[in-house]
Amino acid sequence: SNATNLSSDDGLDSATNITNSVSGAKGVLIYESSGNTTLSVTGEPEFSDISKSISRGSSNSNRGFHLISNPYPCTLGWAEFYSDNSSIIDDAFYTYNGTSNTFSTFDSGDNIDIAHSQSVYIKKTGTGSSNLSFSVSQTLNTQAAFYKSINGINRKLEIVLQNNQTSKTVSY
Repeated sequence: SNATNLSSDDGLDSATNITNSVSGAKGVLIYESSGNTTLSVTGEPEFSDISKSISRGSSNSNRGFHLISNPYPCTLGWAEFYSDNSSIIDDAFYTYNGTSNTFSTFDSGDNIDIAHSQSVYIKKTGTGSSNLSFSVSQTLNTQAAFYKSINGINRKLEIVLQNNQTSKTVSY
């Protein structure tokens, strides 16, 4: 969806229950309370190119932000992703820090990539609609840092990947 004002919840679709599905490349913010919560992801990992429509309705500088997600089960190279989309987005991505209630900004000069399953904000440069391109050729075989807020409890985020033959747990 298209964020239209400078507010952390603009343009976001609220989940109504834990079984809501999420389409590829759509960003998700996950808030949880104390205690243990299990989130399950089912389906085949994404290994194809994805085109995602993004829009900007006004040239107002607060408009055109989109929460997107790395749809691949590996690191998405920011330099490669930006190079393929430089005609429609700024050379920056933003992560929200709930602890300080601020946004951190990263660009090509920072040499930081997007971890698998990481959601980030990007900003469309011009008005109208354009297709954002995610490509398998933009992926890297390195592990990028996963940015998350410290919520006072400081619990780790654990992602378990499994199929009927193997299981892999990644903790952040």
